[in-house]
Amino acid sequence: MPQARPLLVELMADRKSGRILGAQCVGLGDANKRIDVAASLLYFKATVWDAMGVDLAYAPPYAPAVDNIAKAAWALENKIQGRMEGITSVELRERLDRGEDLLFLDVRAPWKCQELNLPCPVVNIPLGRSGGGWRSCLGTRR
Repeated sequence: MPQARPLLVELMADRKSGRILGAQCVGLGDANKRIDVAASLLYFKATVWDAMGVDLAYAPPYAPAVDNIAKAAWALENKIQGRMEGITSVELRERLDRGEDLLFLDVRAPWKCQELNLPCPVVNIPLGRSGGGWRSCLGTRR
């Protein structure tokens, strides 16, 4: 999408029921449109699983096939199901300070990963391009 601009979307939900409790959108992209979608989900007391199935207009080059809200819901569902563990910057700093043996998986674009300077091994697998999965890249630590 030639007009695409960066946008960070975060959803918050109740871990037990999956009910969406809040949303945050930050960036140069169309945050207002994503918040409109999130507001509708909140109004109808939607769950993460409802949001994963949101099917909005697909009109290349103006809108992606899968909305950012649905993508955020997929990531949140992975956390709820225990398939993925997130970490805050404060938690990362504390774990690095304790000298824990860490492997940092960066799912951003390669050029963004190059800006990262951590004192632990970093593997870059851009989202949507994991191929054989993250385990296949363990031998490529830097």
